[in-house]
Amino acid sequence: MPRNLVNIESGYCVKLAGGWQPAELAEPAGWIKVVRAVADWWDAVELWLTQLPFVFQVVLAALVVVPLCWGAAVGVDRLVDRVVAVVEARTARRSGRR
Repeated sequence: MPRNLVNIESGYCVKLAGGWQPAELAEPAGWIKVVRAVADWWDAVELWLTQLPFVFQVVLAALVVVPLCWGAAVGVDRLVDRVVAVVEARTARRSGRR
């Protein structure tokens, strides 16, 4: 546990310039603010999506998921082609073929 963080009566406190304060009142690091903002945004999107009628949920999911899956499949296909080409080239060099 960091030296400036202690457990006082089962509540964590942080030592700041003004003395000990509850950890909830301490200013979070910059990246924590970003992660929290992204999580809050995603929660709002989920809430909006779940409040839509089912038909709209399906259509919206299809419009988003189908292109993402297609893009992922193309990316994986290209990656596999490159890996196979590298393995074939190494195998050919080891066996003396070109």
